[in-house]
Amino acid sequence: MNASKPARLLLPLFGLLVACGDSEAPDVDSAAATGTTTGTDSANDEGTFNPDHGDPADPIEPTGGDDESSGSESGGDTDTPAGCVPPPLLLLSDIPDNPSLAYADDPDIVATFEVDGHDLIGKHVTDVAAAEGGLRLWQEVMLRIPENQLLDLVQLDISLDTDPVAYFNRNGNVTTTRLGLKIGFSVENFELNQDDPCAPLEPRRGTFDWSLVHEFGHLRGLVDGSWFLFLDTFPDVQGPGDGYPEDGSPILTGDFVTSYAERDDGDEDYAESWTTYVMLPASDIPALTGDDPLALQKVHWMDDQPDLRELREAIRITEADHVEVNVPAAPRLDTSIFDPDDGGNDSIVVPAELVGQWRESPTDGIAVTFAADDIILADYEAGAEVSSFSLGDALEAKALNYFEIHGGSPTLAYSYIEAPDTDRYNHDFFLQDDGDTVIFAREVLIAATGELEYLPEVTLTRVP
Repeated sequence: MNASKPARLLLPLFGLLVACGDSEAPDVDSAAATGTTTGTDSANDEGTFNPDHGDPADPIEPTGGDDESSGSESGGDTDTPAGCVPPPLLLLSDIPDNPSLAYADDPDIVATFEVDGHDLIGKHVTDVAAAEGGLRLWQEVMLRIPENQLLDLVQLDISLDTDPVAYFNRNGNVTTTRLGLKIGFSVENFELNQDDPCAPLEPRRGTFDWSLVHEFGHLRGLVDGSWFLFLDTFPDVQGPGDGYPEDGSPILTGDFVTSYAERDDGDEDYAESWTTYVMLPASDIPALTGDDPLALQKVHWMDDQPDLRELREAIRITEADHVEVNVPAAPRLDTSIFDPDDGGNDSIVVPAELVGQWRESPTDGIAVTFAADDIILADYEAGAEVSSFSLGDALEAKALNYFEIHGGSPTLAYSYIEAPDTDRYNHDFFLQDDGDTVIFAREVLIAATGELEYLPEVTLTRVP
């Protein structure tokens, strides 16, 4: 289930909501700066999978085989899947109780853990069996996801709700005092998960492996910006999602890798394409030939993004083709944007490239005027202005409860709340390569329900 669309920005410096279901820095020490997984010492001949698009014969060649670092984020050497040593299963009794982690308004969340890298440093539990099941899921997270990829993850939830079966939240909606991101899993995953954390990946939807990689994909795509770059590279369209394998296996012969990727929006297309890239062995991913299905292009696109190839190897620690890699630390979010006490910004700074008027059409629809220190939104019908709202005037009159600019040149994203306990508006503008077109995305976080409603994107053209 997808409750939102992200801003199409290359800078992941904003705090909107996305509950992406699968049915949602300061200097770091050396242990967190490089995630290392261990595998064979042989050359990594990955068949015909093409990382560079220009030469279909190029194999994947992950780094790290000759690095002086050794050992594994999973807690042991791994020469083959049979030699995989899982990290120790955390004990509920060893995790301090923290009643402040409780959700006052969501009884379905029966276990909440505060996350610090691979450590769980606090808990609030109302269902012990569910909490212990969550620790078994977390054991596989520790095995597959290097600690240096989780630096902005502060919370893990276990929920009785089975729809969605998993989710990722990026609007700072956490109960920890630390600001950051959260991931949640339904208790349904206890049945979907394999008993042995070192069992090979199950490359199909309807498994915990798939949910884990999918939700982590949202997290990583947010912090490194690849999520948004994907949305600006591939068309964001939906379809009926018919004709896919009944067992949830991905395909590479059409526009989408799974039915879910087709039925939902581009956010889930990104996460499903990433998950397919990780889950399928390279021998199952054909090389590009120049006239390729869009689904195959999306999977190859993932391999071109910085550090995702190394991440793929780390996650595939249980697979026969796994090799040792060093995974560079993930970029860090500016989590101060989640702070509810800072009141946001008190001024508007508009990128010079956006200054001027932009319109949906000459006579009707949306018009946006950017001044150096103001943003004016207007609606037109038959050439006449029917409504207008100046953010600059509202700020000067102290008429906004909250205002936050999230991103700058050549993009702009901002959020505002007009009065306490009212809806939050998220407006995102992305300047296109031609310099004369802007994509305008609008989202509204409904205060009464907590749901994020997003409106169709509008293409605005610069007025000469």
